[in-house]
Amino acid sequence: MFTDTNANFKPQVRIGAQVGRDADANAISKEGAGAFVVYTGDGTDELGAGTLTESFRVSYNGDGSFEGDLTANNLSGNNTGDQDLTSLLPLAGGTMTGNLVVSGANIGIGTTQPYSPLHIINTEDTAEADLPNSFAVQIDGNHSGSDVTTADREQGGIYIDIDSSTTGGGLTHEHRLYGTYSDVRFTGDPDAAMGGIARVEQNATASSTTTELVGFKGNAISDGGTNYTVSGASGIYGQVDLQDASTVTSSYGARARIAINTNRTGSSTHHYGVHSEIEVNADVTATHLYGLYSLLDINSDYTGSNTYGLYLRVDGTQSATNNYGIYQLNPNDNYFAGNIGIGTDSPSSNLHVHGAGGSGVTTQIKVSQADDGAGHAGADAILQSSGWGEAFLKLSSHQISASGGDMNVTSATDFSSSNWR
Repeated sequence: MFTDTNANFKPQVRIGAQVGRDADANAISKEGAGAFVVYTGDGTDELGAGTLTESFRVSYNGDGSFEGDLTANNLSGNNTGDQDLTSLLPLAGGTMTGNLVVSGANIGIGTTQPYSPLHIINTEDTAEADLPNSFAVQIDGNHSGSDVTTADREQGGIYIDIDSSTTGGGLTHEHRLYGTYSDVRFTGDPDAAMGGIARVEQNATASSTTTELVGFKGNAISDGGTNYTVSGASGIYGQVDLQDASTVTSSYGARARIAINTNRTGSSTHHYGVHSEIEVNADVTATHLYGLYSLLDINSDYTGSNTYGLYLRVDGTQSATNNYGIYQLNPNDNYFAGNIGIGTDSPSSNLHVHGAGGSGVTTQIKVSQADDGAGHAGADAILQSSGWGEAFLKLSSHQISASGGDMNVTSATDFSSSNWR
């Protein structure tokens, strides 16, 4: 051991038993198998490696790096500026146990200038990269087990809790609050580009029941006071903005699709392309209720062949017992402001019925009344047109026919026969 008597410089180097130190001593010592410790300054900062009986800290100024595993019970920092933690991460693999706490500083992964508490930049320029390696963040949660829940439980991959009391939003300074925000832009040519995709897959084989299997669920809740106004609430809101000059073949504000695949062997009762429901369970004032509302808002001249407020189409083989284009089960009134065409897409009267025509082909309008339940039989009124230029109106046992300008009335009772010009 070498000791300088100068009070300002007291280095100590020892191999063997650890030496004691006073408040201003500097020491380098080696003791025990695999243990090495450095004391610096006033003895409050320590760098240690190996197995020692006392706790040690790591403190240094500048960059540093190491290879191997980083194992710690707790690793924490408290700094006010951006900190480059690259040198604290293992260069070749590593494991950290315990808590990692960073207070008052941002963490950057892939960037030296993090602007958020966690800022991740992933640059992937390999065209063959695929899920999950091509994603900036991967979360793989495993909730497997044989435990049985004893109450309502919610489990998942990501949980986001956003609270805001910010005020001052308006038409000129809008305040928007997002639970998640996805911004996907491209200049290449992907086959599909999506702001987000949600998928849930049922692979269970046990005898049990899942009440709801939902790919994505949106839930908007209004639970405020009487002085607050919500102009619009949407569980799911879809919007397509067509800009610039690219050709867009089809656009959908919302699109729903059900595919019953060829390998399907199980049974199912009901399938809905779109299911809309409004449930009212309180005595409230509601000006309008729409089970389904469709609006075409055309504010400028455009080139188009057809516009449809509602377009229904059924393709393929129809092997069901009953096939309906529209099935209206509610006995309430139905209102149509314009002309109605049956068999024609250009009706010229309030109700225009047009048949396909041809020799022997007839077109009928039939009005039927069932038995009134008191023993009085119902009756039919039939208006029929044939392909021979004839028209018939049958009122129960009376029939009026017109052919070649003549109108004949026949009856089994009083109206024996007459001509009408």
